[in-house]
Amino acid sequence: RDFQRFEQAYHPLHAWEKKYFNSFIGFIAREAMLAKIGAPENDNHSGNAALWRHSFEEKQQNFAILSHLNILENQADQEDPWIVFQKTAQTNPLANFRVGDIAVLYPVQKPGDNVLNHQVIKCTITALESDTVTVQLRYRQFNLFPFQIEAYWNLEPDMLETGFVGMYRSLFEWAASPETVRAQIVCPAPPPSAAAPASLPAVGHIPLTAEQAQILQKMTQAPRLFLLWGPPGTGKTSVMLHAYADWVLRHTEDNLLLLAYTNRAVDEICDALDALGGAIREQYLRVGSRFATAERFRGQLLQQRIAGTATRAELREVLEKRRIFVGTVASFAQNDSLLQLKKFHRLVIDEASQLLEPQLVGLLTRFEQAILIGDHRQLPAVTTQSPEWTLVKDADLNALGLTNLSDSYFERLYRQFVQDGREWAYGQLSHQGRMHRDIMDFPNRYFYGGMLKILPAPDGAAQEAPLSLQLPVDCADWERHLARHRVVFFDVPTPNVLPGQKTSRAEAEQAVRIIRFFRRVYLENGLVWDPARALGVITPWRAQIAQMRECLLEAGENPDALTTDTVERYQGGARDIILVSCCVHTEYQLNS
Repeated sequence: RDFQRFEQAYHPLHAWEKKYFNSFIGFIAREAMLAKIGAPENDNHSGNAALWRHSFEEKQQNFAILSHLNILENQADQEDPWIVFQKTAQTNPLANFRVGDIAVLYPVQKPGDNVLNHQVIKCTITALESDTVTVQLRYRQFNLFPFQIEAYWNLEPDMLETGFVGMYRSLFEWAASPETVRAQIVCPAPPPSAAAPASLPAVGHIPLTAEQAQILQKMTQAPRLFLLWGPPGTGKTSVMLHAYADWVLRHTEDNLLLLAYTNRAVDEICDALDALGGAIREQYLRVGSRFATAERFRGQLLQQRIAGTATRAELREVLEKRRIFVGTVASFAQNDSLLQLKKFHRLVIDEASQLLEPQLVGLLTRFEQAILIGDHRQLPAVTTQSPEWTLVKDADLNALGLTNLSDSYFERLYRQFVQDGREWAYGQLSHQGRMHRDIMDFPNRYFYGGMLKILPAPDGAAQEAPLSLQLPVDCADWERHLARHRVVFFDVPTPNVLPGQKTSRAEAEQAVRIIRFFRRVYLENGLVWDPARALGVITPWRAQIAQMRECLLEAGENPDALTTDTVERYQGGARDIILVSCCVHTEYQLNS
């Protein structure tokens, strides 16, 4: 039956469509293979097979294991199964784990034991303190014998295949859709009315710049697909998505699905919705795990709101009341049965420039209108394949603008739309309100071709203002320099660097000194010191995150009071002050 379904979808495809389908099927298969067994030529990248291919010492060196854990509290046999572990002196404090990570858990009775020797339990890390680790088990354990043996426990990273399965399904859904739909998704054609769009109310009560108002008008009138390119701080989510959702609620009866690539971006979307005020929380629900959802939005989770429903009719009633659903693309792919229970007319995908083509093409077949929001000059779609595997050399596919399979769908279409002059299908924001002009200068020159501008006066006045901070009297020279310039570089030599080392204690200690200085400056100037909003630390390596936390603890600071994370986790967020710990010791690390 399944083979017949596949033949019915694949056989009628045009020659170019088969090339498109086959190219991405191969691409997904290679990504899945690398995730499982790694790259044979790279000893450090063994994929999920590192669980048994790497020695304990290699895992410790790569900060890829939380070892020597003792059970403190065990609720594995309960309806909501969880375990609290106590770290020991042998647990590596710099291990690269964070709340929300999926992991495998197994006991170790003797040196050399690994995942092959005992039962393996799947789990999610839900709390990570300096001396304890809490995990939520994926399944309730009815047999507690494995926990009664004399052993300590190890936690290692896990992987899920659902992302790859979702991409295969997405491609098949595209192939099985009508010919006109397939063509519109791969290469959208101009609508018949593109020259004279209907005049619709757009701006409502939300204050917009002239540029934002014009683009919002285009978004509301767009046919099947519209791309919104917004560089950093231009209000992609906080203004444009916010205003579009407001317009849909006020001027249509349509249901709206809002998706993003990361859970942090979904939090930003929920913030934008909450800013609409009134009874907006009765209008939207969030799809996803409570462990990946900011605490302030857990009450909006779908499973929370349907917890008391006993019949299909009651479930439908809960769903019908809400016109907006929010979640990550991945979480929605696992809950797409919602589309059978509720009709969504419009789709908005934030951070779309981080999504690969096969992640989107199936989803896009289901909606009357889709708005993709992103910035292909920021974080790209993540792939592990080397460029020689992803380059496209077929003339038919090149004619579609498809030159590299690792490019996001957003970037390919944006290039094509600009090249063909399809102004009805895209908009470009240029006024950013996040960065001071001095900070904006570098990305503007090197990534945006000079198109970035600060907000028009009077809103942009702060973006040109000099720093005028009152300094403590006992400031050192470096502190005075730090308080007078918007962009400062500290050269921090790190002695005795090991090959491939991804930590720098010297950089972490310098960051702690800077953090403590800014706290003094805030207090000196009568400003509220809320580190969660005022200051953040970005570093490319998760090992350096752990090193940073350790140095903060040693200095008597609370590492949970501010966010130290990789750039991916900051996407879409903002702080008054950002410290970047580059932690690059060798030239080849720049490739990572």
